[in-house]
Amino acid sequence: MHALVVGGTGMLKDVALWLNRSGWTTTVVARRTERMDALLAASDEPENVTPVLVDWHDGRMLARAVREAARRNGPYALVVWWMHASAADSEPWLLRAIGESAAATWRLFHVKGSRASLPGQNRRLPLGAGGLYREVILGFQLESDGTSRWLTHQEIAGGVIAAIERDDVQTIVGRVDPWDQRPV
Repeated sequence: MHALVVGGTGMLKDVALWLNRSGWTTTVVARRTERMDALLAASDEPENVTPVLVDWHDGRMLARAVREAARRNGPYALVVWWMHASAADSEPWLLRAIGESAAATWRLFHVKGSRASLPGQNRRLPLGAGGLYREVILGFQLESDGTSRWLTHQEIAGGVIAAIERDDVQTIVGRVDPWDQRPV
């Protein structure tokens, strides 16, 4: 079983580590060497983690690295995807590379910000044959004193892991309503 985690050394670090502990060969795409080193140091089985250090903004290089990891580790059965909006030009490159390197049936968990919960703001990534689309929308928390805060990395990772375990089509981590009470 081969999993790809795009953005797996920040808020999704615990997801990448959980997959690794659960027996997945895990390819992790990240931009920063020091964060990748920290992930590998925290892994129980670092030999089953394939680090891909690449600037997400370079779609060609990203796609090449994703294809190479699949050649080495087998087709992707699970993809967890979080990319900054600034790298949107790389999405078609990455989607094509994943589609060419995926198992006959595979799942993509697309992690999105809270705006995806608003009407007209939710965009779905186009997957090829065999791709099952899952969506994880990150919300916020309301505190007992009436203030709100964004989710912690641990809350985000826990929500993504729960979505994978349940295989939900859509998961909202935290809350997205009432919209006017979100942190600014």
